[in-house]
Amino acid sequence: MWHEKGLGEINPKVAVEEIPGSRLSEWLAISNLSARREMIEASLTDGSTRLLLATLEGKAVGKGLIYLKDRVASIHLMETVPDFRRRHVATTLVTKMLERLMNEQLDLIWLRTRKGGVGEKVYSRIGFRSFTEILTYTRTPAFEDEGWISR
Repeated sequence: MWHEKGLGEINPKVAVEEIPGSRLSEWLAISNLSARREMIEASLTDGSTRLLLATLEGKAVGKGLIYLKDRVASIHLMETVPDFRRRHVATTLVTKMLERLMNEQLDLIWLRTRKGGVGEKVYSRIGFRSFTEILTYTRTPAFEDEGWISR
């Protein structure tokens, strides 16, 4: 998605902080990403990854990850705790991410989301505009073994 200045409403009660890798477990606890722990830990070692945590009234309510490489920043793994959705947590989190990235010398900031999903609506309000659609292919051996997918 391409970004323009948007009108997304932020929640002034939501605090967004960049957290160190030592708090990765707290960040991962927002969703079930434990399978990605090794990948995220590896990306934290070279300084290319920034973990951001959103809190509301002292409770972790959202998270996101910024990956920086070769003058390109990408936003990944955005999530809001279900009980805190529709309180502008994601909008606040992405807006604060963009503010942090303003001081970087970047050629591109990008993110991707599912067409028609909740994320698309949020990102559009913030000012991102779609510029391409990407086909995704997958193999799921467990489903193939159970006969869910014909060959």
